[in-house]
Amino acid sequence: MTAPALIRLRGIVEQTAVDLTDADGRFHKNQLTDAVREQLARDDLDPGIRAAALDTLAQSLVTGFGEHRNPRRRRNGSLFHPTTS
Repeated sequence: MTAPALIRLRGIVEQTAVDLTDADGRFHKNQLTDAVREQLARDDLDPGIRAAALDTLAQSLVTGFGEHRNPRRRRNGSLFHPTTS
């Protein structure tokens, strides 16, 4: 992922948040997520921006997977085992 593409991607999120911010300076996360998704789904989105978005999504999914499958002790005292969920 290139730095300019990541900067532009963050800019899309920031501008969308500004557009959705109410008079009290707040926005709803779900509305922002939906609006950013719409921006990223546009047909005229630069391919580099689209690639940066996919890289970010892939990294997030892998991180979430790793945290879910972490072999550290879980709260119930059991350890991770690959054949159990």
